[in-house]
Amino acid sequence: MNCPKIKNIKDIEFFTKGKRGFLYTGSYKGDKVVIKIKNPESKAQNRIENEIKFLEILNRNNIGPKLLLKGKDYFAYRFIEGDFFPKFIQENSKKEILKIVKRIFNQMFILDEIKINKEEMHHPHKHIIINKKDRPVLIDFERCHYTPKPKNVTQFCNYMISTFVSEIFKSKGILLDKSKIIGLEKTYKKDMNKENLTNIIDAIK
Repeated sequence: MNCPKIKNIKDIEFFTKGKRGFLYTGSYKGDKVVIKIKNPESKAQNRIENEIKFLEILNRNNIGPKLLLKGKDYFAYRFIEGDFFPKFIQENSKKEILKIVKRIFNQMFILDEIKINKEEMHHPHKHIIINKKDRPVLIDFERCHYTPKPKNVTQFCNYMISTFVSEIFKSKGILLDKSKIIGLEKTYKKDMNKENLTNIIDAIK
C-alpha cells in the first residue's frame, strides 16, 4: 500500500508492516521521520487515533518518540536511531545493561503512576529501542488505555525473568533470583511506590 502524500514530508519510502499499521520513513524539516498509517486489513478500530492521543500525553512525560505531525489516518514521529532491547543486551556490557534496565523500569513506573497501561510489556522485543544517547524509547502505543490497576512494571518484571532474557543476562554476569523478584513484584503490585520499585531494580545485579 502506498503512503498518502503528506504536506511537508519528502522522500517517503515503505519501511515495515505491522499487524495494525504500515510504517514509512520520510524527511520532515531535515529530520528523518516515521509515518504510521492504518493497515487496511486490520479489523482493529481507532488504533491510529488512540496512539496519537496517548503519544501526546506520554510525550509530556518524556516517554515515547517525539510526535511531529498528525492527521485523520496517520501520524509521524522522529525516527529513532538505535537497537531494539534484545540486540542491545546481547551486544553491551553488564554495566550498560543495568543502566538501561533501570531507565526502562523508571519509565514503566511513570506509566503506572499516571494509570496508563501500555500492554505487551511482558514480551516487548520490538517495543523498546535504545537510542544513541543510551535512552530507552518506548514505541507502539496502539493498545494503550487508562486503568486503575496498570501492569507496566509487573509485566516488565515477567519479561526480565523469562528464559530468553535471563539466559542472556547470565552470559553477561547479571544475576536474577527469580523467586525473589516474583516476591518483590507481588509487593509492588499491592503498593506501587518508588521504594518497592527500587527494591526490584536492586535485585537485578
